[in-house]
Amino acid sequence: MIYSITGEIIKKFSNKIIVQQGGFAIEITISRPTYDELPDPGDECFLYTYLHVREDILMLYGFANIQEKELFLKLIGLSGIGPKNALNILSGVSVNDFKKFIINNNIKSLKRLPGIGDKTARRIIIELKDKFTEKELSKLTEKTTISEKYKSLVKESILALESLGFKRTSIQEIVNKLIQENPKIKIEEIVKIALRKLSKF
Repeated sequence: MIYSITGEIIKKFSNKIIVQQGGFAIEITISRPTYDELPDPGDECFLYTYLHVREDILMLYGFANIQEKELFLKLIGLSGIGPKNALNILSGVSVNDFKKFIINNNIKSLKRLPGIGDKTARRIIIELKDKFTEKELSKLTEKTTISEKYKSLVKESILALESLGFKRTSIQEIVNKLIQENPKIKIEEIVKIALRKLSKF
């Protein structure tokens, strides 16, 4: 098994790259997210890899990060999903978003991905949900909760300031900055500080 490869990018396409490694020029098939993270031809790159072996073909797949490779391996472990299908899926969604679809039983979002119909989406959820570690699940749940709280706090703060006669365009940046600097800040504090800042204009 070829676990990873480091070399100079000779050519770069949307679905594959050619990497110079010693005296060999190696073709590596990649996903769109990996393509976006790779440097331009002439620069050195590092990829995690998976060598797919069949009677009539050898194909090397490359991934910019270990999370993408691990999800790829989980997908090809499912009946009816080969490396090409798995790579198409990875090209249509981020690893974290895909995991969220699984955790939240989001069949509708899964069906929007290339090559996934209703039956496949349901099977993916059933077969993959138990394969994510508790650490992965807790991190994703925590990020989702923080994101939802952040959005709610921004929305409520803006509404409170709008009710005092201020325009959204003048308060949006102030509110976002205050919450980014102190995620635990209360709406009352945001309004007070924002009022002081706005009164200076």
